[in-house]
Amino acid sequence: PEEGRGTLARRQRREGPLGRMSAHGTILMRIKSSTGESCYFKDDSGRFSSDINKSYTLKIKVQTAYKLTFECPKHLRVISVSIDGCPVPMEDAPGHGEKVLCVGIWRTDVHFATDVSKREKLEFVLVVEVDGLKGPDSDERHLLKQKILTKFYSPDYAKYTEKGHALGAVRFRCSVNDKGGSKITGMSFADALHVEQLRKDESEPGGDAKEKDFVTVDPHHKQNTKKITLVEKEGG
Repeated sequence: PEEGRGTLARRQRREGPLGRMSAHGTILMRIKSSTGESCYFKDDSGRFSSDINKSYTLKIKVQTAYKLTFECPKHLRVISVSIDGCPVPMEDAPGHGEKVLCVGIWRTDVHFATDVSKREKLEFVLVVEVDGLKGPDSDERHLLKQKILTKFYSPDYAKYTEKGHALGAVRFRCSVNDKGGSKITGMSFADALHVEQLRKDESEPGGDAKEKDFVTVDPHHKQNTKKITLVEKEGG
């Protein structure tokens, strides 16, 4: 028999539109200090070999509070975040257009300054909720993980933390499904001048193609070639 409209609506809420089993979307992450100062990143390409498919290093001050803003599509939103195992409380904020904003304060008191010529793999774990798409625990929550190369600095070394590019946003390209295989499939960086280009970019890299970054290139910049070491944390 033909399924009634009310029954179909309930099934779509439970299983997703037409019983879909997967969904895709992009999340933009912005990082600024709680007082509005920019976070910076730098190009470390050629200085290390890593399983992280990015050559950029985030420059973060210890003993500092950072405001994290996640810009999400309406069907997929961030509901909780942890960074290297430390939870970052999140709350919704007024969005714009078809986007939802989720905001939290990340305090870096538990971190220490990174040694010279070393980098750390900082793991971001996002719990996202997808409208109409069940996760592995039969709710609509899905786990996404991404490591980002990072160097922590003492607040006294501002002249070093402000070298490089002012971070506009980091984009996570996400694929979620109901089998527990949800993941971040790509990551792109944009400096403060190119956030709109990052938002509007709809390219879909295929195969081994790299994600496109939107960063101003300084033709007079001399690349540092001194080798760096990735710090492996215990148990990581």
